[in-house]
Amino acid sequence: MGTEGQAMLRYLLARFRLSQRAICEESAGRGLGDDFHDYPDTADGQPWHLVDLTCRHCGKTFRI
Repeated sequence: MGTEGQAMLRYLLARFRLSQRAICEESAGRGLGDDFHDYPDTADGQPWHLVDLTCRHCGKTFRI
């Protein structure tokens, strides 16, 4: 599988939340509200909306 194929696979794994590693990798260069993190990724696990949350796996700040 080439580089483009690997990138597409990682995107799909992140999009459908099938791999936590892919979620964190694909979210790295995105903004607060357009990444793949969701409330199960937070340390609290609470679905707080419109507040800054932190991923317990990679430390990235995101917003639901």
